[in-house]
Amino acid sequence: MILLELIAASFLIMLASLAGKITVWKFAGDIIERNLDYLVSFAAGVFLILVFGLSQEVITEAASPTIGFAWFIVGLILVWLATKLIPETHFHYHPDEDSDEPIKNNKLDARRLLIGDSMHNIGDGILLATAFLVTPALGFAAAVSIFFHEIVQEVSEFFILRQAGYTTNGALKINFVTSGTILIGSFGGYFFLSHFALLEVPVLGFAAGALIALLLQDIIPHSVKHAREKKCAHKHIAAALIGSLLMFGIVQITGEHSHEHHDDEVSESASVLIVDTDTLLDDSIQKAQ
Repeated sequence: MILLELIAASFLIMLASLAGKITVWKFAGDIIERNLDYLVSFAAGVFLILVFGLSQEVITEAASPTIGFAWFIVGLILVWLATKLIPETHFHYHPDEDSDEPIKNNKLDARRLLIGDSMHNIGDGILLATAFLVTPALGFAAAVSIFFHEIVQEVSEFFILRQAGYTTNGALKINFVTSGTILIGSFGGYFFLSHFALLEVPVLGFAAGALIALLLQDIIPHSVKHAREKKCAHKHIAAALIGSLLMFGIVQITGEHSHEHHDDEVSESASVLIVDTDTLLDDSIQKAQ
C-alpha cells in the first residue's frame, strides 16, 4: 500500500509540473515568446533561491560543512567539464533570423539544467520515500511541499529550454522525461533506504553545483548581454526579483522539504522500534524463566 501511495505521489508531481507549463503556455504563449529573455531572468531568480536552499540543506545534513561544500564544488566542476568535453548536438534556430542555417549565438546551453534538475529530482524522490516509510501522512505532506515548489521551478525550466532553442513540444517532452528521475529516488529510497539515504547529501550537493554552473555560465551572462544590447537592465532586475520573491514565498509556506522535521520523525520511529524490541525481549526472557 505504501509503495502504491509513493508511486502515485511521484507521478502526481511529474504531471503537476507538466500541467503547470501547459497552462501557462495556453494562456500566455504569445506574451512568453515575446519576453523570453526577461523570463530567463525570472528563472534566474527562481534558481538562485533553489540553489541557496539546496546548499543550506547539504551543509546542514552533511557530516561537516566542509564535506557539504565539497560536494557542491564537485558538482560545479564536473558539470562544467562535462559540458565542455561532451559536444552539443542540438542545433538551434534564432527566431529573429530569416536564414535556415542553424546558429548558436545568444542561446543557452540546456545540458547543465537537465543534469542539475535530474539530480535534484532524485533527491526529492529519496525524501519522498523516506517520508512515506515513516508515515503516509508525512509522505503526503512532503508531496504537497514538492508539488508547489516544483510547479514554479518547472515552468522556469520551460522558459530556459525555449530560449535554448527547443520547440514547445520538445521542451515539454524533455522536461517531463527529466522530471521522471524522481522515480529513481522514490524506488531506490523505498527498497534500499539505508543506501540511498547516504546518497542524498552528495546528490543534492551535486545538483546545487550543477545549477550554480548554469547560473554563472549561461543564464546570468545571457541576461547581462541582452540588458546591455537593449538597455533594459531594470526589466531584467525586476524579473529576477519577482522570481526570487515568488520562490522564496513558496519555500516559506511549504517549508522547503523541512528535513529537520523528517529527521525528528525518523528518530522517534526508530526509538519506538527499539523500545518495542526491548519489551518483547524482556517478555520472552520472563516466559522462559
